[in-house]
Amino acid sequence: MALDFRLPSTIAGLFLIVLSSCSSNISSDSFVARLDSTLTQANKVTRRNNANIIEAFESRQREPITMELANTWLPKAKRIDSFASSIINYIDGLKTNIKNGKEAKEVTINLHSRLIAFKSAMIPIHERMQNVPVFVNNFHYSSDSINSRKWFTDASPSEAVALLTALQNEVLQAEYDCLVICFEQVRVFVEDFTSFEAIVGQNAQVLHVGDSLEITTGMGSFKQDPILSVRINGQKLALNDRGYVVHKLKTQKKPGNYSVPVLLGYTDEDGNRQERTFQVKYRLVNY
Repeated sequence: MALDFRLPSTIAGLFLIVLSSCSSNISSDSFVARLDSTLTQANKVTRRNNANIIEAFESRQREPITMELANTWLPKAKRIDSFASSIINYIDGLKTNIKNGKEAKEVTINLHSRLIAFKSAMIPIHERMQNVPVFVNNFHYSSDSINSRKWFTDASPSEAVALLTALQNEVLQAEYDCLVICFEQVRVFVEDFTSFEAIVGQNAQVLHVGDSLEITTGMGSFKQDPILSVRINGQKLALNDRGYVVHKLKTQKKPGNYSVPVLLGYTDEDGNRQERTFQVKYRLVNY
């Protein structure tokens, strides 16, 4: 899963508290601009993280074991992304209007209802979405404030723009949390059991006088995994009842160095398909 580089809500909250405690005469426009720039950069990173989740969904669509679940949940994830993007774009428009000289308290009159509409559209997608922190707090910094338009009545234009950037941060955080909930529905857990077997291996079966014989031994555990696939020299082979493959093949007819490719395909704990290739090497000599 993509790492969470979101700006913590406590920082966004502190940002808003700083703005709310300063009058327009005391607060520095350059200071507010730097804070706004910091939030803007954090928002860009979170948007990339959200896009990465959508891409991970599309990757799961191509995996046989997760295809069905991904086909169910990817449309929901895209609906979340589309709704969040529309809110972000809407707020960008408000910021542009304020920068062009319009009164913040007037241009933001419908903002709270748009945010609540976003929340109302997300919650029915999965029951856990009602516990998304931004939704629990009812857009914490906007519920009462935007209804009364107190923030934007008292704020300077630069402060109003910064406040809107902080609200965009909340929208992006909510989108991230909702996308993660959707993505978790695509995980597949495969029931299996483990068997144990003694393993004895040797470095060679053809030796000359004076050569060293190296023996490796121990106990190995084998998962009886129904989605493990084994190919040796291109031939697909079935696991035995102990969860592994024993395969015999004839060597080449001429002396020389040879190798046999062994391909193991399996699904990891996150439902991702993985493959590992090994080369079993041997040498043929004339006696």
